Amino acid sequence: SLRLFGVFSLDVDDGGVTRQIALPPRCAGLLALLALSNGRRVHRSALLEALWQDDARGGSAACLSTALWRLRKALEPWS
Repeated sequence: SLRLFGVFSLDVDDGGVTRQIALPPRCAGLLALLALSNGRRVHRSALLEALWQDDARGGSAACLSTALWRLRKALEPWS
């Protein structure tokens, strides 16, 4: 289950035991945006604008790739 209001939390059923998955803030934001897209495609530019609009370094595309990788790794055991 995914809770987006109040304190963000992601709970997974691990063989009858509920485990809470900790995610870095940007990964949690990314997961929230993808969950709220309701199965529609979300363009990378929209994700970059929503999550890294304050990135003056210009490395936001790399940050998105890293966040996607971290999210996949965190959810891999339950996919």
